[in-house]
This record gives sequence, C-alpha cells and structure tokens, in this order.
Amino acid sequence: MSKITIGVDLGTTNTCAAIVKDNIATFLELEPGSQTMPSAIRFVDGKTDEIIVGRLAKRFAISKPKEVFVSFKSLMQNEEWLNDPKLVEHYKIDGKQYTPTDMAAKLLTHIYEVAQKSPFANENVINNIKICVPAASTPYYKKEVIKAAITAGFGEKDETDNVILDENNQPLGISIVEEPFAAAYSYGFKNGFFDPEKSKDQNIMVYDFGGGTFDVSIINVITEKGKNPVFTLLGTYGITHLGGDDIDYEIMKIAAKQFYKEHKIDLINVNKDNKGIAKRDILMAHSTLKELSERAKIEDFAVGAPESELEQLALIYDPDVEQDCNLDVIIKKEQFLDAIKPLLDKTIECTKKAIQESKLELDDINRFVLVGGSTKAPWVQDIVRNFIEKEPYIADNVDVIVGEGAALLAYEDNEPLIIFDPEPKDDKKENDEHEEHSDVSDKPTILNKTSQYYGIEVRGGFFMPLIAKGLVFDEAHPSYSGTIKCTNPNDSGLIYITGWSTQEDIIDKDENGNPILDDQGMMSSSKSVHYVKPDNTKLFQSFGQLTIEVPKAAPHTLDITLTLTILNDNSLTISVKVGDNEPINQPW
Repeated sequence: MSKITIGVDLGTTNTCAAIVKDNIATFLELEPGSQTMPSAIRFVDGKTDEIIVGRLAKRFAISKPKEVFVSFKSLMQNEEWLNDPKLVEHYKIDGKQYTPTDMAAKLLTHIYEVAQKSPFANENVINNIKICVPAASTPYYKKEVIKAAITAGFGEKDETDNVILDENNQPLGISIVEEPFAAAYSYGFKNGFFDPEKSKDQNIMVYDFGGGTFDVSIINVITEKGKNPVFTLLGTYGITHLGGDDIDYEIMKIAAKQFYKEHKIDLINVNKDNKGIAKRDILMAHSTLKELSERAKIEDFAVGAPESELEQLALIYDPDVEQDCNLDVIIKKEQFLDAIKPLLDKTIECTKKAIQESKLELDDINRFVLVGGSTKAPWVQDIVRNFIEKEPYIADNVDVIVGEGAALLAYEDNEPLIIFDPEPKDDKKENDEHEEHSDVSDKPTILNKTSQYYGIEVRGGFFMPLIAKGLVFDEAHPSYSGTIKCTNPNDSGLIYITGWSTQEDIIDKDENGNPILDDQGMMSSSKSVHYVKPDNTKLFQSFGQLTIEVPKAAPHTLDITLTLTILNDNSLTISVKVGDNEPINQPW
C-alpha cells in the first residue's frame, strides 16, 4: 500500500485537483466530464443537513442567494470580513455561524470523497494533500487553508484517527505551495526544462490573473547535471482582491448606470433605499446582472465581438409605476476596454514592482508564463504582450496548470516543499563528484523570500517592523525580536497585539535605500500604524490579533518583547514577553 498526494488549486472562481501516476497528471472528475469545478457551496433550503457543491450550487446563486456561497477564498486572507455585519449574517446558516474557511473545508471534503472513490484509491492511501496558495497570501490565510484541509479529512492519522503533528506542530500529510512555483514547475516539466543532462539558469516570470486574486512572481530556476533543480523567488507583488470578478463588476456598473438612468433603481448599492423595493428583490436583480455581465465577458468580448447586449425581461418590479422593468443595455467593446483599463494597468504596475524587487531588467527574464482563467482573455494577453514586447507562454490549460504543478511536485516527494537551507548557487564541488549520485530526484529546492514587511503593533504603541521585505529565511535565522512600549494597558488588564504586513516602503532607510538598523540589528519605522496614504487607503494589512492578560496592578507603561518565528510551512508563531514575566508562545 502506497501513499498518494493530491495537488489542489483552490481557486476563487474554480477549483481543480490532480493525482500523478507515471509522471502524468490525471485530474479528478470533481464534476462529471469536467477538470474544474466552480468554488461554490449551497445549503439547500438554508439547512445544514444537505449541501451541494460546484455547478449545481452556483446555479442557484440568483434564485437562492442566501443559500449560496462563492468567492469565499477572497475573505480568507484575514478576519476583516467579521467587521461587515452583512457578511457575518450571510455566513449564519440555520442558527450556526460559519466562516469562509468552513466553506473551503466543504470543497476540500468533496475532493476527499471523490478521491476515495477514484481508481487511484485501489490499494492506496489518499489522505495527503498539497494545496496551492497565492504568492501574496498572508500567514493567516495559509493557516486557515491548513485548518480547512484537516476539517476535510486530510492528513496522516494515528490509531485514534487524529492528525499527526510534526516537531513544528504542523500536520503531517498537509502542505502548501505558492502558485507561481507550481505553475513554473508544470511549465518546466512539460517543456523539458528540467532535463538533468542539460545545465540551465533561467528567469521565469509568472503572471497569475485568476478570478479573485492577482500576483506576479519572478523565479530563477537552475538545473545542473547531477543536482536537484533550484527555484529561487527573486521578487513578487500582488493584489489579493483583483481578478476576473472585478472585470465582471465593471460591466455591471456600466449596465447598472444605464438602468438607473431609465428607472431610478440602483442595482449596485443593494442596501440603498430603492423606492421601497424589498432587499431580496434587489439582491436577485443584482445577482442576475452579475451573471449576465460574466456571460458578456466570456461569450462576447472574449471572442472579439464589437458589442454585447445585456437583456433581461422583468428584471425587477417598480412599485412607483406598478410594472416590471426590463434590462436592455448595449455595451460597446471600446466602452468595456476603457472601463477595465485601470484594472489591467494595476497588473502591469505590480509586474514592474516585482521586476524591480528582483533586481533584474525586463530583458533578463527568459520566459513569461500566463496563469489563471482571466489570462485566456485577449485584452489580458495584449497588455502583457505590449509590455514585454514578445510573445508570452500561454498554456492550453491555464485554468488547471497550477493544480497540475502541485500534483507533479507532490509526486516527487511528500516532504514539505519549502526548504530554507538550499545549496549555495555557487557550488565549489567538482563536477565528477556530482556524477556519483545518480539517484538524485528532480524535486526542486525553493529559496523563500519575504514579499512584505512583517511587524507588530501593541495598542497604544507604534508599528514595530520585525521582519524585512526581501529576507531569505534559513534555519540559522528563523526568528526576529524587538521590544516595544505599551503605554496604555486597558482597565481590565488586557493588552491587544496586532500583526501587520505591508508591501509599502514604510521602513526608515539610509541614503542607499537600506533599512536602518539599531544596536540590536532591529529596523525602525517613524510612521504610526494609523498612517494612511493620501487616497485614504491603509498601508497595512492585519494578519491576526492576540489578547494578552497582565496584572491590573502592572505599571502604566510596560516593555513588551515580541519575537516572530517563521516555520517550515511559512507560517508564523509569536512569543510575547511582558515585563519580566515568562514568554507566552502562540501560533499566529
């Protein structure tokens, strides 16, 4: 009996899963006749005892919007969704409060059940999983994905059916891999990029534009005879809330504006008082408009049509005129392209920042790989082609190439993919020494570089950067510490500690652009966590909060020493030391 690992691309819009046998990735039929399945969950009749996933669930997004859950991946980056009462209420089913992570777990449960019924399950144990995550994922998101996998039944179990944990308190049989690595590996594998008889040193740009997220990564890939391929992340930049859904929304806004002009009913701002129309009816019309917009994108604009007509009879009833209002809007292609141009421009700006971070020039990049369902669109391909001034690589299977890559990587070795002590690039060993090792696997080693700054705010104190952007973690330097003063513990003796990440340049730097370090090697920032850019968008993104209890008689001002430690799965743990008390260790 052997162990088999499933590679899964848990997408905002669609999900796929693959298993590799004889170096060929075979996709599980999560739905009959399809390699992909809509990332949708439906609680039939608002009850918890009957759940439908995939197309059958998405089909009811219009008629039963309260029962259907989509795009929940976008909400898993942090807990900000809890600040939206409407979302909290939406995720309450039959009196029970659910979370976006719970919905992801139900998708993974479906994958687990399909795998157990597949031919691969014959004399094999299929409970291991390698899940792809966006390059711009927060540590919180990665933790939630692992939690969802455990809930779904994945992971190596002991005799009591509990998931076995390793020395770092991480579940065995569950691992994650950043999507650009999976995509690059799949691309390289299919194109003979990892031929052990050839030596190559190439830079690959992975432009990943999915349904709900966007990121671009620059990866250096080295293959040498007799050695494992080495993947090094040189630069990455992304936006966690930018994808094909946003393009749909631009079409919706164009149509909704025309509809409002004719009927004075707002189909975008669903909470607005619309002539006393029931909110349920507004939501239904909104969902219908979204579906029509997505259809216009795929069936009209994506195939080069000069215009698209959004038409729906009796879209909504207007009580003022006591009659149904029809939708009949024609959107010109030029109008559509103008509307989405700012979104596409954002992807190119991210691309420029990733290249800048990699310290390469555009001409230094050898391969350009487009990944994600949105890259099938000609307007996306055109803007990339115009920027790089050459032809990008567009896979036949852009929807599933990431899942395929995860499966291929899982096939090589079930150990965690991310390794923080790779061999030096400039190896001094003689070539003939390598030739003695003929059993070297093709599993890549990945150098992991932080894409953001990570730091801590104690309420009443300032943001304290602990981990710099661009750091490569290794076993010798997995932790970073600093001390911050808490000037106002609250009356109940509680201290609130918030973890933040940012891709902005907020760190104090010298004239050469290097972070300024104090005597302890700590970075500094003169900016408060409450600092905002001129457009009033926050510089920071929360990835978790801790509450620490201290004696009520404690001094008004306390020294708090915080240590962030990165684990092998790229998650964070925090050690909190308040005054002279013993440190408190807790996973973030």
